[in-house]
Amino acid sequence: MRGPSLSAALIALALLVVPSFARADGSAQLSVDQVGIDQRLGNRLPLDASLRTTGGDTVTLRSVFRERPVVLILAYSKCPTLCNLVLREMVQATHGTEARPGRDYDLATISIDPDETLEIAKGTEDRLMSSAGLPASSGAWRYFLAEREAIDKVASAIGFRFAFDPQTRSWAHPAAAFVLTADGRLSSVLLGLRHDPAEIDAAVREAAQGRIAEPPKFSAATICFALEPSGKHAGAVRWGLRGLGIAVLGGLAALVLGVRGWRRTP
Repeated sequence: MRGPSLSAALIALALLVVPSFARADGSAQLSVDQVGIDQRLGNRLPLDASLRTTGGDTVTLRSVFRERPVVLILAYSKCPTLCNLVLREMVQATHGTEARPGRDYDLATISIDPDETLEIAKGTEDRLMSSAGLPASSGAWRYFLAEREAIDKVASAIGFRFAFDPQTRSWAHPAAAFVLTADGRLSSVLLGLRHDPAEIDAAVREAAQGRIAEPPKFSAATICFALEPSGKHAGAVRWGLRGLGIAVLGGLAALVLGVRGWRRTP
């Protein structure tokens, strides 16, 4: 067993050992099955889906496309964990790409929170444009709001599985950027928080030519879960989770060392 095969086996083992989360009060945390990325490469997005600009205008998803690829991120402004990191890392990546936002491709963020206000959304859009060094008039990185039905349609088309946790009042979601062709098809998916500028350049070039990437043989998405134990057993829960994590990591380390030792055995 080598390279990716060994990694895949180790991650699969970890998922079997830790299939879900639990809260201190005994109520169920969202299952990891509810959140993730499904490969929907080549799917066409619902271009008639209704969106709202930060200026309050109602537009369709079709208006996002300006005869060049679009890098789409689903996030929301009040996300307590991943969203700000995803957006910040994308800002940093745009400074290093040969392809330029507003010229070779556009960026768009659609909030997955249907209750997000225009004021908050406008503040996020302004910060993104400013941090990326993009003129406000360029429209190179726009931020949109939408009703839940439209959000679900877009998310389903690109394979973005997310769920609302009523206990923590937050959205659990994966971290990814979706590269779309100029006619609104999903060309490739960039998983994780950080993307190399060269990776973005390559994905944009492929999308500009209308090409659809091959699905990866193995992939794992970074997932945002809000886990906030409370109550008199909160401390025990935290230490229990830490202990479980240490046990899983220890088991994986032992397995790796065992496999390596087996390889060296004549």
